[in-house]
Amino acid sequence: MLAVPVAVLALAVHRLVPFRVYTLAAGAPFWVKACAGLVLGDIAYYWAHRWMHTVPLLWRFHAIHHSAPEIDFMVNTRMHPVDMVLSRFSGLIPLYIFGLTGPVDPDAGVLAFGVIIIGKLWGFFVHANLRGSFRMLGYVLTTPAFHHWHHALTPADRNFASMLPWLDRLFGTYYLPKDVFPERYGTLDLVSDKFSGQLISPFLSSWRVVPENDK
Repeated sequence: MLAVPVAVLALAVHRLVPFRVYTLAAGAPFWVKACAGLVLGDIAYYWAHRWMHTVPLLWRFHAIHHSAPEIDFMVNTRMHPVDMVLSRFSGLIPLYIFGLTGPVDPDAGVLAFGVIIIGKLWGFFVHANLRGSFRMLGYVLTTPAFHHWHHALTPADRNFASMLPWLDRLFGTYYLPKDVFPERYGTLDLVSDKFSGQLISPFLSSWRVVPENDK
C-alpha cells in the first residue's frame, strides 16, 4: 500500500531537492543518519498523528484504531488501511526531503526499511498490556504506560509521539500520571464492530459522533 505514494514522493522530491543534499547525506556515518531519521521521522509522525485527532476527515479513519475498549498488543493492527498508509508515509517524508534515503546512498533502502519495521515493532510494545513503569526507559522512549493514556477515554488528545516522548513535552501534549493507568479506553464515536463496516463507514456521509450521554 505504501509503494505508490512513496514512489510519487521520491519522484517529486528528486525534482525539487538539490542533488547536493543527497551527496552530503550519503557521506554521513550510518549512525548519524539513523538518529536523524528517527528524530525527523517521529516529528513528522507526531504532527500527522495530532492532525488525525483534530481534522474531522482524518479522524473518521483513525477512530477505528481508538475504538478498542481494551488495549493489548493486537490493537496495533486495528487500523483502517488509509490510516495505516498516512501514518507510515508521514514518517518517511523527511527521510526523502533531507536526503536520508536517496539515489546515491547505499544505506537508503536499509534506513527506510528500518524506520517502518522498528516503528511497527515498537507499536506492538507500546500497545501491550504491560503494567510495568519502565521509568528509566520512559525518559528516552515511549512505553505502554505512556501510550495507554493516549487511548484513554479521558483525557483525550495526549501523547502523540510514536517513540520519542519528549516531543509531547516540547509541544505541550505530554500526560503521564505516576503509577496510574486509565480506567476506560475507547472513543465516543460510533464505530462498527464488523470488519466490512470499519472499512466502508469512514467514506459514508452517515458517519457521526455519538453524544456522550448516549454511549
